[in-house]
This record gives sequence, C-alpha cells and structure tokens, in this order.
Amino acid sequence: MVAFTINDSIMKAVLGHIPLMQAIFLRGLVNVVLVSTIVVCLLGAPRFDLSTRDRGLVLARAACETGAAFAFLYAVTRMSFANAVAIEQMVPLVIVLAGFVVFRDPLGWRRSVAVLVGFLGALLIVKPGSGDFNGASIWAFVTVFFITGRDMCVRAMSDQVPTATIAITTVLFVTACAGAASMVVTWAPMTMPLVFGIVAAGAFLIIGYVCSIVVMRVGDMTATAPFRYTSVVTALILGQVFFDEWPDTWSLLGAAIIAGTGIFTVFREAQLGRRRPRP
Repeated sequence: MVAFTINDSIMKAVLGHIPLMQAIFLRGLVNVVLVSTIVVCLLGAPRFDLSTRDRGLVLARAACETGAAFAFLYAVTRMSFANAVAIEQMVPLVIVLAGFVVFRDPLGWRRSVAVLVGFLGALLIVKPGSGDFNGASIWAFVTVFFITGRDMCVRAMSDQVPTATIAITTVLFVTACAGAASMVVTWAPMTMPLVFGIVAAGAFLIIGYVCSIVVMRVGDMTATAPFRYTSVVTALILGQVFFDEWPDTWSLLGAAIIAGTGIFTVFREAQLGRRRPRP
C-alpha cells in the first residue's frame, strides 16, 4: 500500500508539468516492460485461449482499471492528495453493496449500517454544498465505482484465467488507451527529473502489484486487508511533506470513519465466511 501511494504521489507531482494522458502513457510503457519481465516471471506465461465469457470479463476489467487510473489521477491534481486516497478506501464498502446487487450476497443490518456510516464519512471529506466543496471529489467517487467494477469482473471470471493474463492485458489496455488519448493533446517537453519521476512511479506501481500478489497467495485476507488503510497515513505524510497539504479536522474524521467501517466490514465478511458451510 505504501508503494501504491508513493506511485500516486509521484504522478501528482509529475502532472504539474505534463498532461495527464502523456504521463499515463509514458508510465504505461515502463509498466509494460516491468510486467513482461518481473510479474510474468512470478506468475508464469499468460494464456489467451479463454472462453468468450472470460475474454470479455478480462477486457471489461482492463477497461475499469483504465477508467480508475484516469479518474483518480485527474482527482489528485485538483484536490488534497490525502482526501482523494481516503475516498478511494471506500472500495470495500461499495463492494459489499455490489455483491448484494450483482451476486445476491446476503447483506445483514450490521454491514448495511457500516456502509451507510462509511458514506457519511466520505461526505465529511467532500463537504457538498459548502464553500470547501471541490468538484474533483466527484472523480474520486468515480474511481471507487470503477475499482468496484474491476473487482466484480475478477469475481465473475472462472478459475481458468491466469493472473498473468489479467496483468498483461490490463497494462497493455491502459497504455493503449492513454496513448490514443494523448494524440489529441499537446505534449510537454520531458526533462530528466520528469523521466526519472515516470520511471520511479512505474517501478513503485509494480512493487505494489507484486507485493499484493504475494499477499493473495500466502496471506489470510482477514489479517492483511486492514493494511490497505495504511495508504491513508502514507498519503497524509506525503501530502504534508511534498505538497504542503493537510486535511481539516472534518476530513480527518471522515477518513477515520471510512477506515473504521471498512475494517469492520472485512472482519464481518470473514466471520460470515467461517459460519457458512463449505460447498
């Protein structure tokens, strides 16, 4: 989570000098190289002899990942870095709702209340109707729904889809979309600090991705999932040190509420999973 957040902070800094699509495309080129070597070595070669349904889900997941990248990076260039990251942490809450709607997962009153309280925490951050409201917050919420759609696609896939296939398809899709979009904007000249920043952002993104793969393979989700909220602490530190940003008291309270309800939801899911009989 620290690696993912450092990647986002570097991109926020880079986007002060070059257009969004140019930055995502260049980072994508770095990611293609790294995924093709490091990640594939860890996961094995990708396979594309999938069913029509799985191919569609892999592409849909890649499209959601693309939308999430565009929306989040657009948001962080126009609002507090820590606030954008805190809103992104609503993903576990929205996934609970999506599971209920799409897969008919049971949704008890405790998790329903947790989701409601989590949304109230998000409202404390964005403060709609106040002079502090920033329209970029909407893009942070859009990011949450794109990430939820991404995870729903993964859940709907069969076990025959290799992780390496998902990884390489996603990186290529994001890079291709950003490259196409960058053709309609005027590119800014690249300096050595910007080149270094793009390469570093791509490297940290892949470090985070590799670590998350290792966690999914060897870690218990109940024990590891709460660590996703360390990204909020990391964002607070990076925002203060590098961008001279510090959220107000209401935003900090909202971030704490989102983290608390998200952790509760994860543990509640684990309890229900243990109680359900194995198929």
